[in-house]
Amino acid sequence: MKNTSLQLPLLLVVAALVCCLPTSGAELPGWAKPRLQRLLRGGARSAAAHGRRSPVVEVTVAKNGSGDYRTIAAALAAAPKSTKKVRSSYTIRIGEGTYIEQLNITRRDVTLFGDGVGKTVITGNRGSLKHGDMPSSATVTASGRGFMARDLTIQNTAGPEGNQSLALRSSSNHTVLYRCELESFQDTLYAENGLQLYLDSVISGTVDFVFGNAKAVFQRCHLLVRRGREGAHNIITAQGRDKPGDDTGFSFQNCSIMAKPNENLTGVETFLGRPWKNHSHVIFMQSFLDGIVHPKGWVEWDKSKHVLETTKTVSYMKFNNTGPGSDTSRRVNWEGFSVVDASKAEEYTVDRFIHGTQWLPNALNYKPGLY
Repeated sequence: MKNTSLQLPLLLVVAALVCCLPTSGAELPGWAKPRLQRLLRGGARSAAAHGRRSPVVEVTVAKNGSGDYRTIAAALAAAPKSTKKVRSSYTIRIGEGTYIEQLNITRRDVTLFGDGVGKTVITGNRGSLKHGDMPSSATVTASGRGFMARDLTIQNTAGPEGNQSLALRSSSNHTVLYRCELESFQDTLYAENGLQLYLDSVISGTVDFVFGNAKAVFQRCHLLVRRGREGAHNIITAQGRDKPGDDTGFSFQNCSIMAKPNENLTGVETFLGRPWKNHSHVIFMQSFLDGIVHPKGWVEWDKSKHVLETTKTVSYMKFNNTGPGSDTSRRVNWEGFSVVDASKAEEYTVDRFIHGTQWLPNALNYKPGLY
């Protein structure tokens, strides 16, 4: 018979420690043991959002054979099923190395956990020019709810001549990318739909390299512009809100826009975005915009054609940006472009725009409101 008199005080101690931990926007303390860290890391996602215990299954991938699997695809194929009745999070710890794989993640609650940006690299080279349609070019596709990637690089090396060449395509509601790098040229990131957070990450590309119709916040991210095909101009965003009543959009907070190191952008025009759909919806706030940003800021879908109706129906906003590219004195004179105040900008923070406290893991060091 077990000694329950000893177990009860221990449970009370653990409960007290958990209650004292921060509930959002903070790192776990160093004294938290790995098992406790894993339980706490579920945070709002497993406890508040779902109201039931979410077991964590963790496997390792290593190219040298020292892990459970040699490929990420093999680890994904071996994932236990997760149902509404029996929920489990599946974490794949991926060792240092370059993994030439094309991944399609349909299971919910999958985390890809690497050894660091540039150390764990998932790479592909599919482009729409040679391999058909745009979506199928993605190196990583995630559709299962609760997808997370951290401390790794995802790239597509099709090059500027490969046309649309996605690094990541995510339609996963509750997507999180933390300390990651996404690298390609055209259409690097397809944030397709759902609530998404990109935190402390690097995204590089040329044309529409952050696009889609997700409701996404990009916080403390570096947007690095590359040189594309000769004679082409660069566009950072192509947000795809199609109906005025939809609440989707992109919010960039405390980000930076610069040329990728060692990229010569002389003679290349770079715009903040263009309307993929008529009600495109984007805000840049509290961010640094380098001099590579064109004074007009925004551009029509077809640069050679001015579509008056579209310039009225878009919603492009700016709040408290800095840097030589942040000057709005020569911005487009569109009805849909505006400089907003703090009360309006607050609507595009992690807590207000994507309701972060309701689902984000507790250990993420995000800023819930304005800086």
